[in-house]
Amino acid sequence: MAQIDLEIHSRILSVVKTCEKRGLSALDVISDVVSSVIRKQSYSDMFNLIKTESSHLW
Repeated sequence: MAQIDLEIHSRILSVVKTCEKRGLSALDVISDVVSSVIRKQSYSDMFNLIKTESSHLW
């Protein structure tokens, strides 16, 4: 397997594991991202990784 194939495989598995932990459908998340990329649109922050002003309230 080429290095790039291993990197893609690793990233997909990471998304799948994260979806499992968060109770999300990996197929839905990956499909949404791929569809957005094909349409050349931005995709949402599926895992809420981007901090917003409201997330800084303690």
